[in-house]
Formats: sequence, structure tokens, C-alpha cells
Amino acid sequence: MTTLRRLAALLALGAVLATGQRVLRALDAAPPPLTVPVPAGATAAQVAAATREEALLSVARAQGWDRTDPVVSRQLVADLRATGVTGDDDALLAQARSLGLDRTDPVIRARLADRARRALAARIVPDTATLLAWRDAHPDTFRRPDRVRFAQAFLATGASPARVAALRAALPGVDPDHALALGDPLLEARPVATLGLDRTARWLGPDVAAALRTAPVRTWVGPVTSPHGLHWLYVLERTPGAVPPLSAIRAEVEADWRHAIATDRLRARIDHLVAAYDVRVVRQ
Repeated sequence: MTTLRRLAALLALGAVLATGQRVLRALDAAPPPLTVPVPAGATAAQVAAATREEALLSVARAQGWDRTDPVVSRQLVADLRATGVTGDDDALLAQARSLGLDRTDPVIRARLADRARRALAARIVPDTATLLAWRDAHPDTFRRPDRVRFAQAFLATGASPARVAALRAALPGVDPDHALALGDPLLEARPVATLGLDRTARWLGPDVAAALRTAPVRTWVGPVTSPHGLHWLYVLERTPGAVPPLSAIRAEVEADWRHAIATDRLRARIDHLVAAYDVRVVRQ
């Protein structure tokens, strides 16, 4: 393996293998062997998966996580206690390590491999241009819903026809800001609210949301029926939905990008990691 290839592979570890000085020292040595035990009949895909796991375990052990991770320590002690061995935790831990359980226990292997995988993934940081391009390529994912600013009056289910008629007659001469006080209390209602139509549909039902979407501005409409009762609606303003600036939704965009893209990039990083080793497959 050339020095350039080894350098590229080791740099793919980023900070996971710690400082640049460690990387340089690693380059001075021969690529470490990586023994990969697999079943005799393992397919090429199974060998590749086992090799990636062993490379991740090598990273974890290089960081000392096999000795400092409390989950690993607890599991080793539990392994021996499950066989009936007694003693204090320190003695059991030492015995378990001497038996090589820290290298064979499937729970421990999964824990260490996952820690290494997450450490590698944390180093995959998209720049602003990448996130902006991702946002622009998926506008429907990030577009905020249409919003409407409205007032309402409300009568609970079962209101008498007389009350319905009286409220209908009073509304044209009432300041919309005061209309809510003319009827019945409505949980979470404010005299004037600005809400997304999706949230309005969840709160007051699809019929009210549909009416708010189409009602003429600054005109009372209704009553519109909801699961709560009867609503008279007064639309003050509508704001079309839009994709927010990246600065407002950066974390959301990055999470979506990671879900879709970072898995492939992590796999590539692990493949670069594997390339830094002298892999020796042992079929058992």
C-alpha cells in the first residue's frame, strides 16, 4: 500500500483516531493486520460486512473504549455471573478479559462497533452550499404551510336556535377583535390568531380549515361546523406557504440530508478505513 493511499485512508478517520501526530506515527508503521473470521461458506457480501465490523472494532479498541465503556464492563461481569462464577466486579472483569469475552460477546461487539460508527458519522459535516442545494432540491419537504390570521366567534354544540340567531345578527357591527367574547369559551382560542392551515385543521377540523382557505377577506362567514360546535370566521390576512431561509431551518435540513445521504458517505468512510489495514480473512 502506498504512503499516499495509507494517508488518504487514515485521514478518513478524521478526529476519531485522535490527533494528527498519531496519524503521522501510524503512517511510519506498516499497515496493521486485520484478521476477519468468517464461516467457511460465507459469501463475498458477508465477508465484506464482517471486514467492516472488524475495522470498526479496531477503531473502538484503539480509542480504549473496550476498557472504558461502562456498558462493556457491565456486560463482561454479567457474562461471568450468568455462568455461576462469583467474586467482586473487578475480579470478574479481569477474568472475563483474560477469557477474551470482550472480543467475542455479541453485545459488546455491537456496542463498540456502533460507537465507532457514530464517531465516524459525526465527522461528516455538510457545508452551507451542500445544505442549500439540498433544501432547494426538496422544497416540498421544507415548505411551511399557508397561514391565516383570523378572528372568530363560537357557540358550543347544542346552542339554541335563538342564541345562533342572536350571534349571527350581532357580528356585522362588532369589532372582530371582540367577537370571541360574544359566544362560548373555546379551549386555546384567542381573539385573533395566526395559524398554519394544517394546525387549524388538527384543532378545529378540516371544514373550518377549508373555510379559512377560501373565505373572502374581512367578511364574516359561517357558521361552520367543527367537532366543538359552530364557528363564525373573519379572515384578516393570508400568508402563502414558503420555504424558509436556510438560517432558520439549518438543523432540519441537515437532519434530512443525513438521513438520505450520510449513510452512503459513512459507508465510504468505513471502506476507506478498511483500506488502511492488511486484511486477512480466516474461514472457519
